[in-house]
Amino acid sequence: EVDLFFTRRIGISANGDVVPIIGGGRVSGKINNTNIGLLNMTTEGVEAKNIESNNFTVARVNHQIGQRSSIGGILVNRQGMATATDFNRTYAIDGKWGIGKKATISGYVARTNTPSKDSLDQNSFKLLGTYEWHGLRATAGYSQLGEGFNPEVGYLLRSAYRKPELSVFQQVRMNGKFGLLELRPHATYRSYWNFSGFQETSYLHVDNHWVWVSGLEIHTGVNFTTEGVVKDFVISKKNDVTVPAGTYNQQEAQIVLITNASKPFYISTRSILDRKSTRL
Repeated sequence: EVDLFFTRRIGISANGDVVPIIGGGRVSGKINNTNIGLLNMTTEGVEAKNIESNNFTVARVNHQIGQRSSIGGILVNRQGMATATDFNRTYAIDGKWGIGKKATISGYVARTNTPSKDSLDQNSFKLLGTYEWHGLRATAGYSQLGEGFNPEVGYLLRSAYRKPELSVFQQVRMNGKFGLLELRPHATYRSYWNFSGFQETSYLHVDNHWVWVSGLEIHTGVNFTTEGVVKDFVISKKNDVTVPAGTYNQQEAQIVLITNASKPFYISTRSILDRKSTRL
């Protein structure tokens, strides 16, 4: 969801136009337990498209601490060559802390610097805890992106949100009982809230995978989704179709059937029973 550096941003404008790359260099390596990476690239201006020349610098360092912990940092800088005030910078520190053999805590803290967004919150962070033991995997996390967080040389799936998330997955070995190899009950929840306290998206998935010794798999699950529309938006002006602001809830049941994929012929199907969305 948050990619602070996305290589394809170099050589492509914000509108998708191709931008010629003049040249640059890259070096990466490892010194003892420390990984280091440096990159510098310069692109040419395109006068016909009103695109200025830019220089891109990326510096990344990550230090391994023991077997299961690490700490790192990154700097990403886009500097316009025409004026000193045309820039975008991203700074971040990230880390992972292994607690014994079962648990880890990971996360990052990041900030961008864009002159046009000085009045907005340009910070972002995420904290995620994971516990794994004897087929059980449980995670809990929280992340937040400020309204002005803007990594121009990166990629955001969505912006300006608060997001809690939870998941539990259990692998149960059946050892051939009832012809079953294993069961995989699991549940996943995530939701996105804007800074006005309005829920824009929510997703709850509850499922179980039934795996037979023969290779047959059946997945039985239910999904509960919510989509919040902050303001009316038009889908079709021609047919005068508008989605009104509000909260839309939807429920669906699903069943997946997969026969043994190692056979010369196998079947994979997915059926969904969808309940009509309700608007609050």
